[in-house]
Amino acid sequence: MASPVVGPPLTHSEVKAQVEAASPALLLEVDQGLPGSSGPGKGRILVARRSIGVGEVLLAEWPIFQGTPSASQSRKAFEAGFVALADNFEDFTDLDEDCLHPCSALCDCVAGIMLAKQQALAQGVRSDSGGCGGVEAEERRERSRLRLLQLGALCRSATESPPSDCAQSLLGVLRPGLRELTSEDELNDFLHVLSSNRFGSAGSQLDVMFAGSMFEHSCDPSCFVAGAWSAIAAEGPREYRALRDIAVGEALSVDYMMLPGSYLGFSGRKETLTGWGFACSCPRCTERPELTRAFVCPACELHELCPTRPVPSGEAVELLCRACGKLAEADYSASCLSAETVVAQVFGGGAEDEVEKARQELFRLEKCLGRFHFANFDLAWASWLQGPDFEAENSAEELEDYTAATDRVIECIVRWSGSELHPQLLPVYHSRALLAHGDLDGQRCFLDLERAVLKKYFPEESNRQDAEILHMVQRIGPPGAAPTAGEEASDPVGAAGAWTLSDMD
Repeated sequence: MASPVVGPPLTHSEVKAQVEAASPALLLEVDQGLPGSSGPGKGRILVARRSIGVGEVLLAEWPIFQGTPSASQSRKAFEAGFVALADNFEDFTDLDEDCLHPCSALCDCVAGIMLAKQQALAQGVRSDSGGCGGVEAEERRERSRLRLLQLGALCRSATESPPSDCAQSLLGVLRPGLRELTSEDELNDFLHVLSSNRFGSAGSQLDVMFAGSMFEHSCDPSCFVAGAWSAIAAEGPREYRALRDIAVGEALSVDYMMLPGSYLGFSGRKETLTGWGFACSCPRCTERPELTRAFVCPACELHELCPTRPVPSGEAVELLCRACGKLAEADYSASCLSAETVVAQVFGGGAEDEVEKARQELFRLEKCLGRFHFANFDLAWASWLQGPDFEAENSAEELEDYTAATDRVIECIVRWSGSELHPQLLPVYHSRALLAHGDLDGQRCFLDLERAVLKKYFPEESNRQDAEILHMVQRIGPPGAAPTAGEEASDPVGAAGAWTLSDMD
């Protein structure tokens, strides 16, 4: 039995009109591929309608659907027996966001889709008071209908859709009233759309965007997604900002992976992108030296020996030192690539208990694997995200190790991006400034860097903070507030951290 539909699919003209209405900076076009090329084009792409300056917001958009570990939608859509799994469930760290659990982001998002479909198909209700209740209900139904049509208009990846048993399992735990409104085929299509268009963010949240899903991917992108890894605009719409100046008509791209995935070598990034059914053809993936596969140069002993071009890990390639300009001999190159293969196998396990083994392998192979290598960066990034353990007996040593990991993250990102002012450094600089507590010059250095990143990529937030600081200095309180006796200035840094100076006392 076919499931009921909420309306005819959106045409390309309707999709184009809705996307371009969302932002005056965007045009939606269709890439048919190069003339004479046998391969298909990219399909729908976003291009710049006008010149766009670095840090400018190209698009600010709320998700059409979301899924979170709170299970707020799951509790309304799934049967009581299944929802009971969410009771007294507090530890989300080990929960696979795609598992069959009411607190998984995927299940919660599917629940939201089904609740929207129920609302879109509901019959009109007349307000008993004759007021605007019926009008408001109709507006909610129309909004739900539009969200579902927009979801249906999103592209599906070229890879196979999710296993049918996923849809079958979800269908089995839906409440009867919702189960009647769908089918395994439709749920499977929902899962396929979600797997092809999902954005992640802090707190294991899954966001499905409409216009935002039409940015193409590039490992050398022109734009970035603000708020996914930063506290900036965390409570507002998802913002897409220019990473550099963009010319009229230029195709607009974001990095689908973000850090630490963005820092992988060519092979690692290629494997990840295969899940979306495409390969990246940006200069970083086709012609540039692989900076994140850095080895120790035997001639100058600097950690700048890199493959001269992108090649799969383990494949023979010339290693050229970016510092002294010398090529490594074939035997040394082979030993470097062999060491990289060993480390990659350890990291491929993915289990937490493999981390120490990975550290040991890196220590054993430190004479050839450079400190900028993606394996070293991955460990440093994981340590930075986790934060220091202030309750450990050797907390001083923990803090020292954490500071070293944070410095390594900064060092790697600056080298990789070619700039001290990359937006993904914003929260890292904030953490490093906190670690410099007691060292005024050091703290000032990292606060200045944080401020410079904020000013470049989030100018309106920088201006707001400047105004707030000025009001504080003038002892008149924050903007819009009357001064109070004994009022203390708030932290002007502005970026929220997972821990504060009080943790270090």
